[in-house]
Amino acid sequence: MVKHNTAFQITDIEYEFAFYALSSSNRDEDMNSDFDKYMSFLQKADSALYLQNEVACKASMELIEMLYGPFEDDEVKFYIKALSDGGTVSINAFQKEMIFNLFYKYFGDPITLNSINVVDYVKLIIAARRILESSGMVLLPYIISARIDRLATRKSINKKELIKLELSPQYQQLKDKYRNDKIEKQIHAIIATIMSSDFVAIDPDDPDINGVKIQVIPELVLEEIPMYISLI
Repeated sequence: MVKHNTAFQITDIEYEFAFYALSSSNRDEDMNSDFDKYMSFLQKADSALYLQNEVACKASMELIEMLYGPFEDDEVKFYIKALSDGGTVSINAFQKEMIFNLFYKYFGDPITLNSINVVDYVKLIIAARRILESSGMVLLPYIISARIDRLATRKSINKKELIKLELSPQYQQLKDKYRNDKIEKQIHAIIATIMSSDFVAIDPDDPDINGVKIQVIPELVLEEIPMYISLI
C-alpha cells in the first residue's frame, strides 16, 4: 500500500509541492480545523472504516512509543507550547511531510497516519528527532523538530550545490537504488527548501539552544538529506 501511495504521489507524477495539507491551525468561522473536517468526513462516509483507522492508528503509535519512547508529558507539552500560534498548534505542511515520511512504514497507509491527534503528532516530532540523532546527524534533528518561522519553497539547487551532492556516496547509493529522476528532483527540492527557510530550535533540555534561530549549514544539509532519505 505504501509503495502504491509513493507511486501515486511521487514516482508516477511530475514532482511538486502540491499535496493538500491538513492543518490544525487553519479554522473556519465555527472553529473547525482541516483535521476536524477530515475526521468528520471519515465518520460520515464510513463509521466502520473510521473505527478501523482509529484502532490501527493507536496500535501504530503504541509501537512507535515502544521503539522510540518514552515521551514524557512535560516534553510533549513543551513542544505543543513552542509550536502554538494563538493557542493552536501550527502544523507546517513541509515539516509534516518530512516527519510523516519516516513513519508511513509503521502505519501501513497515509489514511491511518492522518488519524493522529496533536499529541500524537508531537510525539512523532520527538521520535523523528531521536531517529535522526541516533543515525549520527547533527543538523537535521533540529530542523525536523523546529518551529518554522519562514518557509521558502524551492525546487532546485544551484550547480555548486549539485556538484557537492553528487560527491556524496549516500546520494549515489540512492540514485542507484531508485534510478528515478523524479525522486532526485524531490531530494533537490527538500535540500533547496531547507537552505532557503528560517527555523527556530525547540529544545526542552537546553535553554541556550531553545528559541534560537538555527544556522543552516549547506554542507551538512547536503550530507544529511541523503541519510534521511535512506531511512524512509
